[in-house]
Amino acid sequence: MYDNNFTRANPGLIVFLIDQSKSMEDPWSGGKTLAEQTALSINRSISEMGLRFTSGDKIKDSANIIMIGYGGTKDSMEAELLRSGSIATLCTDDTIPVQHLKQMIPDGAGGIIPIDFELKQFVTPKSVGRASMANAFQLVSALVNEWVTRARETVDEDGNPITRDDSLDPVPLIINISDGEPTDSEADVRKYANEIMDINCPDGNPLIFNIHLSACGGKEICMPMTDSILPPNDKMSKLLFDISSALPETMVQAAKECGFPDAEAGVKTFM
Repeated sequence: MYDNNFTRANPGLIVFLIDQSKSMEDPWSGGKTLAEQTALSINRSISEMGLRFTSGDKIKDSANIIMIGYGGTKDSMEAELLRSGSIATLCTDDTIPVQHLKQMIPDGAGGIIPIDFELKQFVTPKSVGRASMANAFQLVSALVNEWVTRARETVDEDGNPITRDDSLDPVPLIINISDGEPTDSEADVRKYANEIMDINCPDGNPLIFNIHLSACGGKEICMPMTDSILPPNDKMSKLLFDISSALPETMVQAAKECGFPDAEAGVKTFM
């Protein structure tokens, strides 16, 4: 289980759920707001995915990305589809605005120097309304079901008909980034998250990752095994911990290589 990789023949699905509620205007480090830091992190992640899937001068269509915002419209409890497409389509779309940034890099002599770089703004910072998280997970449940049950017959890059071996499909990945409690039903958040994690895929069930930007401060928590180390006064941490998946054994080594040396099978995909 959880052995299938993202390939052009069997592309994977990654869904970003983005809290755009009013509280995301609160400050983060470096003079940024929570909304600005969240957008920057997602934009960098998608850009890095594009580089990972690049062969020669061409980006391989090995992943499909969906971005869903919730709380981004005042007085609305409806989640919103912000942007979607294959990794190749998104990274080569010239209509997506570009942000000009500076990055500090080592100069080779013990110091650091600033360099200019451009970053596509696949998602822009927003902090407007109420955190309708349950509605967002409900939308994701429908989209993931549609993805998993899509037709096996398709066409290749040249328009030739092909039949996909769906036994090789990788499981969908859902990444939720939020700073506060849902303003709709917490019970419904749990209901729809569990619906997603119960969807049958050839290689396992979809995985939900939760990143909680906590207002309570304290030590950073990365992939805990139990909820005993969560802040006792932070109810939201417990909710997002509960609806996070367990890290599969086959992903442990990859987690370690990505900067999580203490990762082990069964820890929660929660930070």
